[in-house]
Amino acid sequence: MADVPEHVWLQRGQANALATFRRAARTVPAYRAFLKEHGIRPRDVRTYEDFEHLPTTSKENYLLRYDLAELVQGGELGDTYIITRSSGYSGQPLFWPRFKRQDDQPVKGMEALYSVYDVFTKSTLALNTSSLDTHVGGQCCTDFSLRVARGSKARLAVATPGPSVEDTLELVTHLSRRFEQTILWGYPSLVHKIVVTGAEQGVQWSDLNTFVICAGEGFSEDWRRVMVGLLGGSPHPMRVGALYGSADGSLMGFDTPVSIAAKQLAHDHKGLQSRLFRGQPPVAFVQFNPIGRFFESISGELALTCWQAVPMIRYVLHDIGDVLPFSTLMKHLECAGMQPDDTLADLGIQRERVWQWPFLSCFGRSDGTVSILGANVYPHALQHVFAVHREAAHFKLAVDEDAGGSGRLTVYVEWADGEPPPEVSRRLECALHDEVLQALLDRNADYRTSFHEDPEACDPRIVVVAAGTGPFASDSGRWKRAYTDGAKQSGGNG
Repeated sequence: MADVPEHVWLQRGQANALATFRRAARTVPAYRAFLKEHGIRPRDVRTYEDFEHLPTTSKENYLLRYDLAELVQGGELGDTYIITRSSGYSGQPLFWPRFKRQDDQPVKGMEALYSVYDVFTKSTLALNTSSLDTHVGGQCCTDFSLRVARGSKARLAVATPGPSVEDTLELVTHLSRRFEQTILWGYPSLVHKIVVTGAEQGVQWSDLNTFVICAGEGFSEDWRRVMVGLLGGSPHPMRVGALYGSADGSLMGFDTPVSIAAKQLAHDHKGLQSRLFRGQPPVAFVQFNPIGRFFESISGELALTCWQAVPMIRYVLHDIGDVLPFSTLMKHLECAGMQPDDTLADLGIQRERVWQWPFLSCFGRSDGTVSILGANVYPHALQHVFAVHREAAHFKLAVDEDAGGSGRLTVYVEWADGEPPPEVSRRLECALHDEVLQALLDRNADYRTSFHEDPEACDPRIVVVAAGTGPFASDSGRWKRAYTDGAKQSGGNG
């Protein structure tokens, strides 16, 4: 893939996006009705430039307005082979039928991802800790991994312990030493718990040549560095990686050596961060194959076009983000005083692993942040702070109003087990206050500005509560949780 030039990927991606529109306009009852309502005649959409003027679709203006069968090609569910469920992050879950062939492109993407880990030459144990229920993460990661293992020369064995620290560590203890490397799949909070608990029980992660691939939610570069330190082992550009995916779009993109290198360089060079990432670190920065999953950034949010059982045409994911061509990234590195080829080589990135796919940056959900004095506060920017406090099981952001109606940034912290002792709770609140404030001032330019304008409103208030109580009662026991307290945001999101 390294020999395919950028323009080939982009031209084929645009052509496929236009073809997806035409096919949906012919065969999907709901989309035909949607176009008619907007006064669009499909025959008038002849070029990619015409495609760019089509109305966007979304969960609200499209998916929830039509019966599920009407959203499928031919208005018939009988040709689907599996159904997955969205997480319901924004309040209302959806069910997603899948065609037998629609995952061919994501499986190729998974094979490309596994190739970076040398699974075709090294015996590899892949442990998927995601739940194998109707949620897409567990099903698709397992299915795609099995298809790679069955359909290629990969030396790959797959096991599915699910979201159990004990079961995962049992597999690690009994099996990992029999393989040249182990890959842990799962939510960041869960794999962190597995790695920390395993180390406490004597697991030598570095001796097992362990890698982590996170899915379900993003993380910061600071969190990645915490995990790399815990795993140990020889330097590897993908020691801790991530997928970008969802129930509606399946596997849409993933970390590559180049995307991680760019994110790390931007983390350490503020000028590069300003050029690439709106002046603040993204929750994810991944590459995507535009032929299978075509992305645009429309009004600051990512929009997806792809063919599947429920076709997506300019579908707004409600993820805040940008699309960046490969050549643009290279130019930004040059403007920051770097020689891209030399810089990547110095980081140990082999030429055959430099693919000229475009990148997408994601800064979080448009419905998953809080705002204080115009500064958006993204949960992923604080994950590394809580990763070193084992007594803190989870956290949520909110903007609380006082009696006079003024808002103040509040961070609710769930105690890991039972009721926190008052004195210990106060010490944790004081420690977290300083660490949270420093992290926001260091990594969020808008927050720094807002803090100088009104230090009292932006000074974070830390509130520690008992496990499974307060804002954590609704999602206690889940590994994938909301990071904002929806009931307490109205005062700060205006």
